[in-house]
Amino acid sequence: MYKNIVFIVLIVTTLASVNALTLTDKSFFWAPGSTMWYLEYLPPTYSPTATGSAKSPVIIFLHGAGENGSGQKSDLVKLKNAGGSIPYYINNNQWNVSSPFIVLAPQTWGWWDEPKVTPLAQQIATLYPGADTTRIYLTGLSQGGAGVWDSIRKTKAKTDLYAAAVPICGAQNYVASTDWQAPVQSGIPIWAFHNSNDPTVGVGNTNNWIAGLNGQGICPTALKTIFTSSSHDAWTAVYGPTSSINIYAWFLQFTNQRPLASCVTSTTSTTTAPPTTTVAASTTSTTTAPPTTTVAASTTSTTTAPPTTTTTTSTTGTPAYGTWQQKFSTSPSYGYWEYKPSFVPSGGKYPLLVFLHGSDAASNGSVTSTELNKLLVSSLPKFINNGQWNPAYPFLVVAPQSDLVNGNYYWQNAESILTNILSVYSSIIDPTRVYITGQGRGASGITMLSATNINKLAAAHMVRIFNDINPTYGSLFVSTNLPTWFYINQDDPHVPLSYQNNWVNYLTTTNPITPAVRSTSNPTGGLNSINDAYNPANPAATNLYTWFLTYTN
Repeated sequence: MYKNIVFIVLIVTTLASVNALTLTDKSFFWAPGSTMWYLEYLPPTYSPTATGSAKSPVIIFLHGAGENGSGQKSDLVKLKNAGGSIPYYINNNQWNVSSPFIVLAPQTWGWWDEPKVTPLAQQIATLYPGADTTRIYLTGLSQGGAGVWDSIRKTKAKTDLYAAAVPICGAQNYVASTDWQAPVQSGIPIWAFHNSNDPTVGVGNTNNWIAGLNGQGICPTALKTIFTSSSHDAWTAVYGPTSSINIYAWFLQFTNQRPLASCVTSTTSTTTAPPTTTVAASTTSTTTAPPTTTVAASTTSTTTAPPTTTTTTSTTGTPAYGTWQQKFSTSPSYGYWEYKPSFVPSGGKYPLLVFLHGSDAASNGSVTSTELNKLLVSSLPKFINNGQWNPAYPFLVVAPQSDLVNGNYYWQNAESILTNILSVYSSIIDPTRVYITGQGRGASGITMLSATNINKLAAAHMVRIFNDINPTYGSLFVSTNLPTWFYINQDDPHVPLSYQNNWVNYLTTTNPITPAVRSTSNPTGGLNSINDAYNPANPAATNLYTWFLTYTN
């Protein structure tokens, strides 16, 4: 099975180097005989001959009034100098070089409105044969936010050009009699941002849009985040490549191939947490209350249908924290923790993320609630249990427990447990988005999966892999071209660095796979890789969950 790649995988993940990022001056005909200039950024993986899911997603960015031009190419420098904007971060080499997006930033000489925006979206297939026209994302700030609202309110056909929209402090109000029809009919995902005391564009614009669209039953429910601030700049904390809000991961959940779906109505309200001027300050992973932990009865069998899901949003306008609970399977016999988001992702199916623990969380051989609590000490389960998970992530997370005895020292029972999980959740998961991660012996368990189950995976992530390369296991990764990321600290006190190095060498030199293996080997940090690798607040460049969402099988 060939794994389609949407962005380049680096051997060591870094932010862009000085000469890595290029903004190119371009123009297109937005009307017969009339050209419009724009800035173009192409990711390293862009190829005009790409096909299928190897094609690159596209962000169209609309600037504010301060960056208006006169129709001349020389005016494009204003976009590069607009602090806190997407072109600014690219031009200053602060953009994540591994980000998969083509970025197009057109420049208007007057007000942004739909007739100036739609032609660019319509011509992307011609201008960029390697672009994925099912994944065109529209965003803009202030006057550009008005352009976003105007572009998605006219007709369903025009709204359907876009996979999702993010207007920020949009300078256009909602007209109740007309503006809801196209967005609601299209079902476009929307996430709007504004400052509560914006002195330039009143927050009422965003409040009215979101209330109006949700009042008409838009599906998925329109989201808003309102920062408590008296400045106009609500965009720096949103567009910053190190921001934990991470609209870029949110974008990648969606295409414009939207199925008809029923949604449970939810509401949004204003956050009381003040933002800061740094791009990393406004997070969705640390401001929500920890979840209520529930324990299912030990007689519960996971062979029954999963529980139903309702959709809610938190007081920050982002989704509320999901449910986090213990569950138990009778055949095979094991316990596990389950996290289910509070919302149903676009398409009605959850991407599945399976976590395999290390020896620190192994049971004593019994399947009990007490033993299962060992998983909460470190790694991915710790972040969820402590309320530090990003509730906007769409993953259904399942963290099973093994005893690492009874012949399971290297998670040899990973095969039977994964098979059971895939069966139990088959009705609610997206089979093209099954991801697996593990640390220590859990990472070893991933390498021992059968060809059948490895072929079902979209990507694999292994921290502190506890077994050396075995060609029998390694050949399965080669035959499936499984996107793989290894992670370790070089001074780990328990795991030889040579294990990871030998795996990486086998999959990059002896039997190179596509996409290229990603390897992170930090000089220091000791055992703390089991937490650093799984931190949901990691910036996009080192964020495991963003990386996962770029792949399907």
